Amino acid sequence: MTAAIDESRSSPVNPSERIGSIDALRGVALLGVLAINLVTEFRVSIFEQFLPAARPAAPLDRAVETVLMLAVDMKAFALFSLLFGLGLAIQFEHLSTNPHRALLLFRRLIVLLALGFIHLCLIWNGDILTEYAIAG
Repeated sequence: MTAAIDESRSSPVNPSERIGSIDALRGVALLGVLAINLVTEFRVSIFEQFLPAARPAAPLDRAVETVLMLAVDMKAFALFSLLFGLGLAIQFEHLSTNPHRALLLFRRLIVLLALGFIHLCLIWNGDILTEYAIAG
């Protein structure tokens, strides 16, 4: 009977057991990270150094960028990092009843490290998944 309980502890939690406020905050943090990346990273050409100097941005563009930098910039990244740590702690608590199941958390972090390393090397050098996996 105990083994069945331990096995069920390693399965995903039921939607009714999820903490809705954490999911909502995670969504807000991801929206903020996306907004900042759209303004600062994704619109910059890799060949920008070879192109002629760009024209100054329109006043509305500068205003939006200023608001994002002042109101959202590092706050979204900090909130997302905090929620990653909180989620990791919840997973650890969920799996800590059985030491063999705690290896599941370690395996998840190894997969995150591998995906982050592939993303870091092949797609974008601003990847954060590798750092999250190492911190975890």
